This record gives sequence, C-alpha cells and structure tokens, in this order.
Amino acid sequence: MSAPAARWEALAPQMRASLETFRMEAPTHGGLSRQAAGALAGALAGALVASYTAWRRCRR
Repeated sequence: MSAPAARWEALAPQMRASLETFRMEAPTHGGLSRQAAGALAGALAGALVASYTAWRRCRR
C-alpha cells in the first residue's frame, strides 16, 4: 500500500483494524482432479508395460 505521510496518519487506524480482521481462507480444493489422477495412473501403467516389454526383449 502506498499513501502520503499525512494521509497515512489519517488512514492508519482503519488500516490496522482491517489488517487485524484479515485471515487466510483454507483452500476448498486440494490435490489432483480425478481426471488428472486417472491420466497419471494411465501413464504410469503404460510406462510399466513398456518397461516390462523392453526387459523381456533384452533377456532373449
């Protein structure tokens, strides 16, 4: 916030009162969405299958 010194003196009590009542709201949504979690699970499963296939080919 920026204010000239004289204006700040006039606003200081209101600003302090406003800052004292400020509180952080807890986030209502956290983590991954279902779509993102499903995509991640699918990608990990695909990587596992590809890794297994490559491992099998190397053993032959």
